[in-house]
Amino acid sequence: MGTSLALLRPKHILAAVPLLLATPILASGQERLPGFNVPAPQPGAMEIVTPILGEIKPGEEVMYCTYLDGDLPNDIYVASYRAFQSREGAHHAILYSVKNRREPGTYVCGSAEESMAEETTFLAATGGATENDPGTSVSLPEGVLFRAVKGRQFMIQTHWVNYFDKPIQGQAAFQIMQREKQPTDKLADNYFLSTAQFRLDPNDSNRTVQARCTMREDATFFLTSGHMHEYGKHIKVTLNRSTGESMKILEHSWNKHFTAVPPSIKQEIELKKGDEFIVDCTYKDKLDKVLTFPAEMCGVTGFYYPAQKSMICFDNVMQ
Repeated sequence: MGTSLALLRPKHILAAVPLLLATPILASGQERLPGFNVPAPQPGAMEIVTPILGEIKPGEEVMYCTYLDGDLPNDIYVASYRAFQSREGAHHAILYSVKNRREPGTYVCGSAEESMAEETTFLAATGGATENDPGTSVSLPEGVLFRAVKGRQFMIQTHWVNYFDKPIQGQAAFQIMQREKQPTDKLADNYFLSTAQFRLDPNDSNRTVQARCTMREDATFFLTSGHMHEYGKHIKVTLNRSTGESMKILEHSWNKHFTAVPPSIKQEIELKKGDEFIVDCTYKDKLDKVLTFPAEMCGVTGFYYPAQKSMICFDNVMQ
């Protein structure tokens, strides 16, 4: 099966009119995409599976939002999860609870920023798939939980980029483990700080992009990872304190496999309102096409608390 990078046509703004594609299932009996082998869930786990998605045409990039049937009858507290995405064309799959409900089904989302900016709480995710990928497994620290909010709806966001010379289909699955919330537990969520305003041309000598975001509130980041795609070469994340102090959070060369499983810093970073994150990304010396968001990215992501919803910041604008 050959690939053709030249066929890729990134779509920053996807279809503006929602297109109903398929109906999701909250069960382990969902039809599985051939070759998408997900291990059996652990006893007591809730399994959530998308329908088979696509077909996605050669060179096409698409983001789907799959809404499940029914409102959550009560808050659900997530202590750990496993997440899986079929390999071909996979970029990411994220399970949210969302405030603005829609008719159950799978839709083509709007722009990446619009989709991520919807008021959500994060529950589980995987950063794409590689050959023999066992999926993503996360256990939160003791005393920390994610929350699916009572009265909201499950939504699964999946992002696909078809580099192949044939149509592809995709699927995602999540297995979440719950427990009762204790009075001392902290509620956590996901953060993503990035930029959508860049263009790297093969004829330009410039190969750098910078993303900046100023904190609007106090928070504690307890997991931090850089985020780039296949053209990434090097990433550096710096924290500039409002008091004038500067500290390097992470810095390393980039491997394309890090898109799915990036190196992570698992330490608490206490942030104050006015502190600024700066992400400096350097890309490969030779480019075979123009690079723009979201086909390529420059950002930092991870988990934080205390949280009421996902923290999304594009170009220093907090969503």
